[in-house]
Amino acid sequence: MRVKLLGGHLALGAAIVLAVAADAARAQQVQQAPEATIPERQSVFERARPDYDPLGIRLGSFLAYPTARLAETFDSNVFATTNNTRNDFYTTFNPGVAIRSDWNVHSVALQASSLTKRYTSLVSENITNLLVAGSGRLDILRDIYVRGGAGYQLLHEDRSSPDSLVTGKKPVEYHVTSANLGYVHEAARLGARVDATVDSYSFNNATSNTGATLIQKDRDRIVYAITPRVSYEIVPGYHAFAQASGNLRDYVAKTDQRGFHRSSHGYEADVGTAIDLTHVINGEVYVGYLSQYYDDTRLPTNRGVGFGGNLLWNVTQLTSLRATMARTIEETTQFASFGAAAVDASGYIQSAVKLTAEHELLRNVLLSAYASYVNSNYNGINRTDDQYEANIEGRYLINRILTVSADFTYTKRESNVIGVAYDRAIGMLALRAGF
Repeated sequence: MRVKLLGGHLALGAAIVLAVAADAARAQQVQQAPEATIPERQSVFERARPDYDPLGIRLGSFLAYPTARLAETFDSNVFATTNNTRNDFYTTFNPGVAIRSDWNVHSVALQASSLTKRYTSLVSENITNLLVAGSGRLDILRDIYVRGGAGYQLLHEDRSSPDSLVTGKKPVEYHVTSANLGYVHEAARLGARVDATVDSYSFNNATSNTGATLIQKDRDRIVYAITPRVSYEIVPGYHAFAQASGNLRDYVAKTDQRGFHRSSHGYEADVGTAIDLTHVINGEVYVGYLSQYYDDTRLPTNRGVGFGGNLLWNVTQLTSLRATMARTIEETTQFASFGAAAVDASGYIQSAVKLTAEHELLRNVLLSAYASYVNSNYNGINRTDDQYEANIEGRYLINRILTVSADFTYTKRESNVIGVAYDRAIGMLALRAGF
């Protein structure tokens, strides 16, 4: 899970890695900044399609967009295991509603949704996730505004997560309560912005296959982060920027099950540039340094070179290419045993890169594919994971209301630790209705 905020147009980090498993989490940010609505900064899939986009239901000066998605999925390795894999079909039902203001200035957005999975045979994996979120933007001047939001999510840890319980009878359930506030001032060549977030994670204890209680409450924490940023327009289309992100990760329990105090504080300092090359290539790239210090001196400091980027190339009006990359420091429950003693990993440095292609075959037939690579290097224990993922997707927009889509994802994890590598193929066929 990503627990720090980066300024600008980036929304990277673990979102790259968990794109398949975090269906509900994708809707956490329901409010767009004005610059995100410029057509040149949108990929083929993101652009408005007046002939096929839902019109919404008028509620005074607001528009409501109710949706419902029904999908049938085959998972070749439900528990993401190396051996003795189990496959199954499951049905997903995902209703939701988004309400957005229809104002010339300022904006307010609300969203609520649920996601229910029901397996054919492996009923222990049945889950229901929930999301409620709201956000707003106060426009002071054209390029000066304040934005903020808050949300709540009920989620379940996917079996492919490094911290998933192998012996857990059901997926681990947890709650995320978030709030964010930001100020943006980019009305001249010299710009400034500051973003602040608070994220509270609360985990429910799990039960093993033998009925024993598996403690998860020691993972409860509150994460505070603040990211100031200044930018300068060198020439039109190129904005150099510097940003610094500080965070505090405060664990509710003083120690975990093995007696380690996992609270920490850290920072990341970056320099980079925003690019807008003839309205065809745009985005950001940056490089810097990141570090995380732990209250328990037995947990080694995580530090290293930081980097990130989000570049969109609209090759033609029908084809888009996007490259994203990020390095972050992530939390973990992994540990290593040495006889009667145990040593916790302080965390792991995660480096991720993703390449995506989108193409409009017909006005109502869209195709996409992506390939991603994620390296997870654990600090304090001898573990390194490499994860490769490939995906293809097709969408057929029948009309304003109905969309049919097909999706196939293949994931492979390699590791120097025995028993955590896996191969997994997931195929899905879905029908979405919206008004």
